[in-house]
Amino acid sequence: MSKYEVLPSSPDAAGQLNDILTRADRELKRQIQSWMQQVDICWCCPVTHGDSARSMEDMQAIIDSDFEKFQMLLTDSAAQAAHFMSIDREAFLEMTEPRHLTEGAYTWAEGELTLVSLRPEWDAPAEEA
Repeated sequence: MSKYEVLPSSPDAAGQLNDILTRADRELKRQIQSWMQQVDICWCCPVTHGDSARSMEDMQAIIDSDFEKFQMLLTDSAAQAAHFMSIDREAFLEMTEPRHLTEGAYTWAEGELTLVSLRPEWDAPAEEA
């Protein structure tokens, strides 16, 4: 449960506080959901996009088109995740999938913005036999 959990009793002022807490909780969850959706759209991997996923080569071409801007996106995304964790770590971790806690969908070459391999968290789940 989020730190914005509603108080058990709600007489007048407490009822108004509960309304404020409910709206704050809803807004925090909306922002986290929006961030997760943007991360998924950015990487466009098998786990989220199935057969419409981008290839690693296509993703590398996107990065190479302006690696400084892509690095900015990575940095901003990490800062956003840190912000959510500072507000309500428990709610953030409860809402996110393990893939959202990685440094992107791919492993990186040492000190470069070069993709090496798709992380398992971002791959399509294996079909059960």
